[in-house]
Amino acid sequence: MPPPPGALIIDDEEGVRASLRLILGTLGYDPDTASDPVEALARFSPGRHQLVCVDVKLTGHAHTGWDLASAIREQAPSVAIVIITGADTEDVLRRARAAGWPLLVKPFSVADVRAAIEHARPARPANE
Repeated sequence: MPPPPGALIIDDEEGVRASLRLILGTLGYDPDTASDPVEALARFSPGRHQLVCVDVKLTGHAHTGWDLASAIREQAPSVAIVIITGADTEDVLRRARAAGWPLLVKPFSVADVRAAIEHARPARPANE
């Protein structure tokens, strides 16, 4: 039996990390967490993590969630990325749409997380 897919949760709020860790675990993922950009980049492994959930606003850090998501996408183009936000403003919606990343708006439910993951999966080639 293959190991469960890995997920990396990046959020500066401990409660959000704990909630997502629990939800992703019930959805069949093996989640890791990081509270800041430095820790996130150190933990991220393209061979292990198939999903990354990142908060757009990482309080007190020079890098934003957008910066992190872009850096991770450069390292691993096939990784599924979900953007977490507490404020679904027009700017956040526009940036997420432009990047092709679904939004997970706080507070969220299991159904919200499941839907965001489904929309985050990289497109399959037409011949599959």
